[in-house]
Order: sequence, then C-alpha cells, then structure tokens
Amino acid sequence: MCIGRQCRSFYWVRKTFGWRDTWPVDDLAPDALALLVPFLGPLTDDPPEQVDGKNLNHPGQTFDYALRRPDGRRVAVEVTRAWDQEFLGAGMHWGAFVKQIEEETRRRHPGWVGRYAINVDPAYTGWPSDHDPEEFISAIEQCADAGQHRTVSIGRDVSVSNATAPREGQADLRIYSSFAAAEFELGEPARRRFAAAVARKHKTMTRAGDAGYETHLAVIHWVLGSTQAWREVLIETPPTALHPQQIWAIDLNATAGRPRGRVPVEKLRPGRRDLT
Repeated sequence: MCIGRQCRSFYWVRKTFGWRDTWPVDDLAPDALALLVPFLGPLTDDPPEQVDGKNLNHPGQTFDYALRRPDGRRVAVEVTRAWDQEFLGAGMHWGAFVKQIEEETRRRHPGWVGRYAINVDPAYTGWPSDHDPEEFISAIEQCADAGQHRTVSIGRDVSVSNATAPREGQADLRIYSSFAAAEFELGEPARRRFAAAVARKHKTMTRAGDAGYETHLAVIHWVLGSTQAWREVLIETPPTALHPQQIWAIDLNATAGRPRGRVPVEKLRPGRRDLT
C-alpha cells in the first residue's frame, strides 16, 4: 500500500517503465528505484527488469531489479528497508490524518522545527475520525514546550511524543504516525536495524557479484532524518565482503520539496571499479 506522493511516484514509475502490479517486490521498491536511477550513472533506455528469482534472463538471481550500462555491464539493484517503516504499516490509515495535523501545526507555528510521533497502540481499532484534531495539536504544543522525549497521552491508546534529536540541528518540522517513539532513536536501535538490513542481503548481493553484476543495495528509511548512525556502523565495522559494491540510503520523505537537511538519495558506501 502507498499513500500520497508515494502513490503518485509509483504510478509515474509504472507509466515510465511499464512495470506490472503482480511483481512480488516491496511495495516501496518502485519509489526507491525511481529515486536511485538518476544517481547510478549511464544506463541504457531498456526498462528495468524485475528479477526476484523468477526471471529466466537472470538465472539463479534473487535481487530485485536488473539494469544495463551502455557498455553491456549488468547492474543489480536490491531494495530493502532498515525496519524504520515496518511499524507504520498497521497504522497506515492514520497517514492522511497525521499529514493534516502536520500542515495545521506548520500553519500555526511557521518557525517550528523537530520530529514528533503520533503513537497508536497496535491493538487499537479506532480511526482518526474518532478524535478531535485539536487534541493532537495541543499535545504537540505541550511536547514542544517540554522538550525531547516528552509524551502526552490522548486517551488510553494514542499519544504524542517529542522525538526531536537536538544534535542534528533539525531544519524542518515533521510529524509521523508510529507505534513507539523508540523507533525514532538515532542511536543503537537504528544501528542494529541498518546492520541487520545489510547482513540479510549479503547472500543475494554476493550471488549477483559472483555472476558478474555490478551490485547496489538501496536501504529505505523514512522516520530517520539522518544517516549518522548508519555511517557509524560502516566506519566502525566496515564490510569485508566485496558486495554490495555500493550502499545507498533512500529517504522517501525528502521527495516533496526536498526539506532542508534531508536528501532523497545518499551514497553510504563508495563504489569499487574492479568488478572481477
């Protein structure tokens, strides 16, 4: 499922590349690839091929997308998440509501910056329409006054938290729907999620590299406004394997207007020229 600009991007990708709905890829993968392609360098005009273990043109390969360079080299792209979005899935119907809260908060407080979480208990079966938007705006204002980690409850199953990371020097205001403010941490939890995302794709990327593909791993984050923790992982425990040759961070929240301080595509691991 996709919402808002993600849906628009998805349909643009489908129209541009002629992709099919039935391909079993992550529902955010088309958006991620559309953002990444311009950063990959020269490519042919051939539409990306979905592979995922079912494409006879790429026997034995399980990465997501295959592209080709003008000189004939094959490019393998695998898209995964660092789990920052997994907790959002069950509450996706809150997305439009939270967006409205964000827009109204921006209107009332144009100079505000920071990250705020609207937390919904996973077991909660209510809908946004069950709540007065003013309750949320008031809670956000209280959180802003109290500072980082402040949480204000709205009933038993919903709350608002201040998830701002002061050291980042946030330059915009973002409000998210989530199930736990801890998901916004930029420290050890983010490091573990990123390390796990890279590790679980090791075999897929190595298999492609051994077959002569140029390998790229695109890791999607949404909640995090920074890749600081991810870069720390790569610095402190640099990958010893050749593949993936390049690791990219994809920020789907930076695609609309490119909020200051956030970029849609960021290279985390430099590429290697020697593919042999």
